[in-house]
Amino acid sequence: MSPATAAALAEIRAAVASGQARLVPALFSWQFGRAASAAAFRAAKAAGIIEVAYTSVAGTPVYQAAGINAALALFATATKH
Repeated sequence: MSPATAAALAEIRAAVASGQARLVPALFSWQFGRAASAAAFRAAKAAGIIEVAYTSVAGTPVYQAAGINAALALFATATKH
């Protein structure tokens, strides 16, 4: 893993840990470069740190912390009357 990819992955982990709601790869590209950001997002997704929240109108994925959709579904099921 290149130093730029490792730095981008560390930034993704920090964003998730701080409660960042959405992560957009393009916002990381300006700081770490497109290739390093893409590799970091692939690694974070493979490691189960993030998941795709939705796909933007432009066709690019927008990510969120992994497990949010499952937690919301569980909460919605548990709170039905």
